[in-house]
Amino acid sequence: MKKIFLFFFVSVLFISCDTTTKNQTDKDDPMSGYMVGNDEKSDAMVKFTKAYQDNNLESVKTMFTEDAIFHVNDADVTFDEVNQAFSAGHEFFDDIKHSEYHVSTMYYNDGAIFTNYWYTWTATSKKNKRGSNAERILLV
Repeated sequence: MKKIFLFFFVSVLFISCDTTTKNQTDKDDPMSGYMVGNDEKSDAMVKFTKAYQDNNLESVKTMFTEDAIFHVNDADVTFDEVNQAFSAGHEFFDDIKHSEYHVSTMYYNDGAIFTNYWYTWTATSKKNKRGSNAERILLV
């Protein structure tokens, strides 16, 4: 029994002494970088999604330059087109809400910046008055 305990202890000691770790902030790797959750871009995402929930995207138009282009799947659209498309959902649903949301901004070594917004979308159908929900992710 002592030999088994000694073998187990020595094995754990060798495993815990392994110092090879992958540096998550390797400056030479363009896909490395860092992530934060309370920066200006993350706060802007929360403000933008709140305006969407309130069906008032016009109130956040000044967050973007006049020539801002939004990349939605394979289409490039303007703020006005985004406003129109997002607002269309309010024609079919009442009480659109985002709950359980998490937001963070990723700053990559190659200069790319992406803000991620994970959330649960809920609303009530205007047609049948039933609730609906879905887990979603929004990347900007």
